[in-house]
Amino acid sequence: MTERFANNASTTLSAAVETTDGTSISVTSAAAPFPQTAQFRIIIDSEIFIVTDGAGTTTWTVTRGAESTTAATHLNGAAVTHVLTAGALGNLPITTAAAVLGADVALTPANTWVDVLSLSLAAGTWIIWGSMQIAAGDLQTDEIRLYDGANVLASGGQTITSGAYRAQASIVSGAVVLGATTTITLQGYTQTSTTASTAKKLTFSTIDYATRMTAIKVA
Repeated sequence: MTERFANNASTTLSAAVETTDGTSISVTSAAAPFPQTAQFRIIIDSEIFIVTDGAGTTTWTVTRGAESTTAATHLNGAAVTHVLTAGALGNLPITTAAAVLGADVALTPANTWVDVLSLSLAAGTWIIWGSMQIAAGDLQTDEIRLYDGANVLASGGQTITSGAYRAQASIVSGAVVLGATTTITLQGYTQTSTTASTAKKLTFSTIDYATRMTAIKVA
C-alpha cells in the first residue's frame, strides 16, 4: 500500500484505547492536513500505529505496535500525531539509475557539444546529477550540461588549469518531469585550444572525480 504524508497533522483520541490488540481507533478530527487516503503512520504516546483504512473519517483501522514499538492502552484525549518514520521511508518505491564512464572521451571538435554519458529514464519525476572529470593540457574554459535532446536541464563549467585535472570536476544537477522514456545525456564542451580537453573515466586514483551520472525517481 502506498505511503501517504502530510505536514503538521495532529488530533486527539475521541475514545480511550483500552486494549493492546484492537484494530480500530476513534479520533476527534480526520480532516486535512491528515492524508485523506491510507496508508499513513501516527504516534500515540510512544506507540506507532499504521492507519490502513478509514482515512478521511474519524474511525481508523490500524496496525498496532508498528516498527518494534509496544502496543499499549491510551487515554481519551491523548495526542495523535502524523509522523514520518524509518518504516515509512523504507516502504517508498524508490527507483535509481546510474552510469560511470568506462573510457576517456575527447571533447572534440572544439566549440561543439560532445555526448559523453547517458541514462535512459522512464516516465516520471527525476532528480539527476552529472559530474565530469576533465583533463586539459593548457588553460581553457570547459562546460558541461544535462540535455534531453531538446532542452538543457542544467549546465555549468569552469576554467581548467594546466595539468590539474585530478581536482577539476564540474557538477550539474536538475529536476525533470518526463512524459515518456527519455535519454538524458551528459555533454561536454571545450573552447578553442591548442590541446583538447578530455572527459576522464573512473580510475582508482581519481575515483572521487570520475565522470558519472546518477538519477533518483521521486514520483
